[in-house]
Amino acid sequence: MAKKKKAKTVEEEIAEETPESEDLEPAEMLSREETARAVYAMLFASDRPLNIPRIAEALGDIEREIVQNILQELTEEIEKLNPPYRLREIAGGYQLATLPQYAPYIRRMLNIKNPPNSPGPFSKRSPSSHTDNPSPDPTSNPSVA
Repeated sequence: MAKKKKAKTVEEEIAEETPESEDLEPAEMLSREETARAVYAMLFASDRPLNIPRIAEALGDIEREIVQNILQELTEEIEKLNPPYRLREIAGGYQLATLPQYAPYIRRMLNIKNPPNSPGPFSKRSPSSHTDNPSPDPTSNPSVA
């Protein structure tokens, strides 16, 4: 008789998805500027708020105070640049979030369906398939510079 699998809790699933510190590839020591750029990249790539301990661990267990200072500096830099997003403190973490005035356009974009027979945004067509050059490597394609 087969045993029923016990349903996993959300915490158990997250624990399985999150590698132990020993499993992480070693982080090189970065300059302060490169550390700030790495934090910015993590925030850009994340689909959920990142908390300070997680960022500090991803950066090789740097001091949390350094991460806090970098986040404050990034917040100020982003505001000076005035892009259509800001760095916000959300749900105990930090996340890049678009400004509210752009929400209607983003909702529309997310609801637009691809026409039938359209390859869609995630098609396997490479940029080189749009040119006369049949090269499978887009970096060797002269039209891609």
